[in-house]
Amino acid sequence: MTIGATAVSARNIISGNELGISLGGLSTRFTIQGNYIGTDITGNVALANTFGGIVLGTNDATIGGNVISGNDLFGIQFGDPSLFGTTFRGNLIQGNFIGTKADGVSALGNRGYGIDLLDGASNSVGGTTAGAGNTIAFNTQAAVTGGETGNAILGNSIFSNGGLGIDLGGVIANDDCDGDRGSNNKQNFPVITSVLANSTTTSIQGTLNSTANTQFRIEFFANSACDPSGNGEGQTFLGFTNATTDASCNASFSFAVPNASVTGPMITATATDPNNNTSEFSACASLADLSATMQFSAASYTVGEGDKRVDVTITRSPNSNAAASVSFATSDLAGLQSCNTVNGVASSRCDYEARFATVRFAPGETSKTVSIFIIDDSYLEGPETFTVNLGNPLGATLGTPTIATVAITDNDLSNGPSLIAAPGVFVRAHYLDFINREPDQSGLDFWTKEITSCGSDQACVQLRRINLSAAFYLSIEFQQTGYLVERIYKTAFGEASGVSTSGSTHVLIVPFVRLNDFLLDTQQIGAGIIIGQTGWETALENNKRAFTLDFVQRPSFQTRFPTSI
Repeated sequence: MTIGATAVSARNIISGNELGISLGGLSTRFTIQGNYIGTDITGNVALANTFGGIVLGTNDATIGGNVISGNDLFGIQFGDPSLFGTTFRGNLIQGNFIGTKADGVSALGNRGYGIDLLDGASNSVGGTTAGAGNTIAFNTQAAVTGGETGNAILGNSIFSNGGLGIDLGGVIANDDCDGDRGSNNKQNFPVITSVLANSTTTSIQGTLNSTANTQFRIEFFANSACDPSGNGEGQTFLGFTNATTDASCNASFSFAVPNASVTGPMITATATDPNNNTSEFSACASLADLSATMQFSAASYTVGEGDKRVDVTITRSPNSNAAASVSFATSDLAGLQSCNTVNGVASSRCDYEARFATVRFAPGETSKTVSIFIIDDSYLEGPETFTVNLGNPLGATLGTPTIATVAITDNDLSNGPSLIAAPGVFVRAHYLDFINREPDQSGLDFWTKEITSCGSDQACVQLRRINLSAAFYLSIEFQQTGYLVERIYKTAFGEASGVSTSGSTHVLIVPFVRLNDFLLDTQQIGAGIIIGQTGWETALENNKRAFTLDFVQRPSFQTRFPTSI
C-alpha cells in the first residue's frame, strides 16, 4: 500500500489531525512518500497534528521524500510494543525533511523528537546511497532517540535540535572494549584527535575503542557550531572510512576531504558496527587550517572626525575554502578621562563607539569589514588614536598585523559647546548606544522633530529628551538585543556584587555581565536588524538563536550547568 507518490499531483497534505498517520497491526511493506505531514499546502507553515506526525507500527515500511514538520510531540514514532505486542523491524526512513520547511533548510521543527525509535530494532534512518540521508533539524528534543539494537543512522544531516543529534541514553561515556548494552548496544563513538587543513584538503585523524577484531564504518560531519553537550551534531555529511579494531579493541583512522566540502569548523563522527549499531556523535573537534591566516589589511587607518565611521578590513589568505572566525575588539586606553582632554588618546566614551565582534568567514570569503562609529565632538583636541585587535582564531591562524591603529583627524578650530545639546546629535547617540547602528532617515527626522517642536521651552526639551531615552530603552530592538542579553546572563548566573564609594564604601548588587561582554553579545544579536525592514523578524530570530547556541557552549555556562546533571 502506498500513501502519496513522488509526483506533486499525488502529494497528500496530512495535517491538522490528532495523529497524522498511524500504521497499525502487522501489515508490512507500506510506502509513505512525497507527503506534507504537519504543514499547510506550501510546506512552509505549521498545521500541526497534535499527537504527532507518523506512528510506525509495522515492519518493512518505507518512509521517503516527505516533509514531516510542525507537529506536536514527534515527527515519527515507532509503535509501543506494550500496545502492539511486537518490536518493529526492517523499516527504511530515507530522504525526508523532518523539522524543516519544504526547502529543507528553514526551521519548522516538531515539538518533540524528530524520530523516536522506542523499541524498534534493525531499522535504517538514512543510508549509504545518494539521497538516502534525511535532514533532521530544529526539533525541540533529540533528532533520533531510543531503539533496541541494529538501528543504522547513516548519511543524514542532523543539526539545530533541542536535544542530542543521536540519543542512546544521554551522552554515554565510552567503555573499554564496548561491553555495555542498551540502545544500539551503546556503541562507543569515535575520538577525533586532529583536524588539519592545507591549501586543498582537510585531514581528520582519530581513534576508536570498541569490540575487538571488528570493522566499523566511521562517518564524518562538518558543523557550523558544536552542540551544547559538546558532542555533535552532524550537519553536513563529509564521507566515511572503515577502521578495524585489533585484539586490544583499539583502531586508528584517517580521512581526507576537499576543503570545498567542509562547510563548518566543527567536525564530528559516528561509528557503526557490522550489525548496524550506530553510535552517538563524537565530541566536536575544531578545524585548524595550517595554511590560512587572518589579519588586518593594514597596520593603520585614518578617519575624519566628521566621517561618522571607519571601516576596518580583515583578510584571509591564502586558503579560504573552509569556514573560519576571529574575535575583533577595540581597545580603550583613555579610561575615564574627560572628553576635552588633549593627550592624543581617543576615548570610547567621547570619540568612538566601542566595537566587539566575532567575525565569521564562510567558505570562499577572503575579506570582511567591521565598521566603527566615530563621534564628532566640539573640542579642539588634535589627532587622537585608538587600536583594534584580533584574537581567538578558529579555522585558521593569526597572521600579521593583528593590531592596527586608527587615527581620528580633528575638525575643530576651537573649543565649542557640547554637541550633545544638538537634537540631531542627541538622537544619533541613542541609535549608536542602544541599538548599535546609524539612524534611518525617517527615525532621525521623527525623533529630532520631537525635540525641536518644543522651540525655546527648555522644560519641554528636557522632558522630550527623557522620553526619547525611555522610548529607546523600551524599543523592540533594544529589548530583544541588549536587554535580552542582560536577562539571559541573570537567568544563568544570577546577580553579582560590587563595591560602591558613593557616600560611603558599601556593597551593592550589580549585573553579572561585564560591559565588554554585554557589548559583544548585544552587537552580535543586533547585527543587520532594522525593525520594519523586510525579513527583520527572521533575521532577528536567527541572530538570537545563534547567540544562545554560542552562550550555552561557553566554559562559564558549562561549568555552572554541566551536562551530567
